[in-house]
Amino acid sequence: MQAEELKEKWQEARVEVIMGMAEWRVQHSRATMREIEGALDARLARLRGRMLEDTALASQAREWEASADGPRCADCHEVLKPRGKGERRYGVCPVCGTGFFPLDKELALAPGHLTPIPTTAVASICRAVAQAICGTAQVWKRNSQ
Repeated sequence: MQAEELKEKWQEARVEVIMGMAEWRVQHSRATMREIEGALDARLARLRGRMLEDTALASQAREWEASADGPRCADCHEVLKPRGKGERRYGVCPVCGTGFFPLDKELALAPGHLTPIPTTAVASICRAVAQAICGTAQVWKRNSQ
């Protein structure tokens, strides 16, 4: 996708966020700040997801062919043979059989389903929940004495 196509697509998505919030506010005229924030965050998260996906998939590593300048095996440095079609082409080394997604390597993605930021966010949320639980337990203990 070219820069102009991305801008146009994101402009449309931005308008959807703004119009969606305006409509939501009309339907929820007595919403609390927390409810407003939640509605906005949900819409912005969808926009963010679209932009992340579009930006990542605009990479040249998405569309590659076996050639001398193509992706190479990390183990034996042979040029990978492409497998599969679509947005995530898989590469397999013809010598040792090692395989990976060149786009994942370029984007520095770890194995799994989360990108680096959500992985860190999940850990932060877990810590916050654990601290909240410990704090609640201490309050209960003080109140029961």
